[in-house]
Amino acid sequence: MKPLYQLPRGCYFKLDTGSVIFKLHHLDGVYSYCSDLQGGTHMLFCHAPVHQLSPDEVAVYVGEQNEA
Repeated sequence: MKPLYQLPRGCYFKLDTGSVIFKLHHLDGVYSYCSDLQGGTHMLFCHAPVHQLSPDEVAVYVGEQNEA
């Protein structure tokens, strides 16, 4: 787990307390511009604790959602 501001642009992550997958687009002051897999936009606090996901983890999650 690490703060959101330490992640590289374009990576996928989950918040420490959630199950939604986000993509980091860029930091904007103390907030970040992110999107979820459905295309919704989110301005998250850049010090929020997050779990960075590998592309393989995201692909597995998307595949599971498409099967449901």
